[in-house]
Amino acid sequence: MIQRTFGIIIPVEKISPGLSKTIRSLVAQTQENFHIYLILTTLSQKAIPKTTVVTLPQSKNNPALKRNYGLSLSQHQYLLFLDDDIILPPYWLEEALKNLKQKNVSAAVGPLLTSPDSSIWKQISGYIWESKLMSLRFSPQKTNYQQITNVYDYPCAALAIKTSDFIACGGFNENLYPGEDTKLCLDITEKLKKKILYDPSLIAFHDRKAFPMKFLRQISTYATQRGVFVRKYPQTSLHPIYFLPLLFSLYVFSSAFFLFLGMYKIYMIIPLLLYIILLTIDFLHTYARSKNIFVSITTCGGIIISHFIYGIFFLRGLIKRGE
Repeated sequence: MIQRTFGIIIPVEKISPGLSKTIRSLVAQTQENFHIYLILTTLSQKAIPKTTVVTLPQSKNNPALKRNYGLSLSQHQYLLFLDDDIILPPYWLEEALKNLKQKNVSAAVGPLLTSPDSSIWKQISGYIWESKLMSLRFSPQKTNYQQITNVYDYPCAALAIKTSDFIACGGFNENLYPGEDTKLCLDITEKLKKKILYDPSLIAFHDRKAFPMKFLRQISTYATQRGVFVRKYPQTSLHPIYFLPLLFSLYVFSSAFFLFLGMYKIYMIIPLLLYIILLTIDFLHTYARSKNIFVSITTCGGIIISHFIYGIFFLRGLIKRGE
């Protein structure tokens, strides 16, 4: 019989330094009836409390395969898919369980915030992600995300789901990375006709990729896959908001071209002025939170670079063949 508890599945390549913090946050949960399944690519003999450690060499760079394999080990009614750099508050599982017991709710998610003890470069990555100019859909500061609501697409860094629904969706698509979470969310909302509930109380602290190189590499990967998904899964990805960085990049390059030819008109500067105003507001907002002028300036610079990187690689995904 399936028990009414959580099976927590964490896919990793190898034991990371931050994993111990993740495990400690799980062991401290007020909902104590759970078990952890750590699915590794590289063999490890390390003993971890309340954890089954499994080595799956064929799953290198394939978290979807690891998560699906974790399902075969778990005999729990609910699953929690968790990254190895996530820290959960003690009440997380208990609150997620309340959401999952609601009628027609398949999955529960919440804000992904930057870990407070992160390095300054990881904090900058967090401020960029949480900026309204970067994450309009999922920013925890956005007004309508301060209340429980439904979402149709969300990262699976900390995603709780009913086991029966996960099975009904066919698990994660093992041929997609990144983007396997988008496909799962699409199956939940379109195939099962059920809800993914966003609860602002389900805060998870995320250890971000450090700015600039690791962060920008992540941006380029996400942008390329989102461009591919516009063609493959338009239900989740054919939205104007995903095209904005591309349109902004085209606007800047075309403006420079017209300026070079001496054909630039004064009214062409209006979109740029609007962008500068929004960026200034974001700078002030970041400074109010960080109280650090260097962080605020670097965050704004990171936003500008991210828009160009996203726009270019999004276009690459749109025209990419063989996908």
